[in-house]
Parts: sequence; structure tokens; C-alpha cells
Amino acid sequence: MIAQLVDWALNLTPDQLPSIPWELEKGKKVIGNEKFLASLQRDLREGPSSPRARTGAIESDLINMWNKMQ
Repeated sequence: MIAQLVDWALNLTPDQLPSIPWELEKGKKVIGNEKFLASLQRDLREGPSSPRARTGAIESDLINMWNKMQ
């Protein structure tokens, strides 16, 4: 499931994200879709050894994004 979410997120464009501002999860509000998506995609390209991947932060963001956009 996570591999599919990674592929999905790597192919997103900022205009496919919810209208700003939007809440990714409690306490995390996205106020700039371009910067948010660029940062997330950079983290994803770093792979599973990146700090955010090792802590589960990327997985959490991907799941929250998927749920928010469905």
C-alpha cells in the first residue's frame, strides 16, 4: 500500500491538492501547496533511509493526504 501511495504522491501536482489552507492532520496546516508538495516529493525521493521515512512521518503524511483527498 505504501509503495502505491509513494507513486501517487510523486505524480501529484499542486493544483490537485485541496484548496489552501487545509489541514493535513491536527496541528499541521498546509498554507502553500507548491512548497508542501515539493518538500514531500523531495523526502520521498530520498528513500527509506531519510530521517522522515525512518520516523514514519512520511507514511503518516501520505495516509493523511490520501484520506483527505478521497
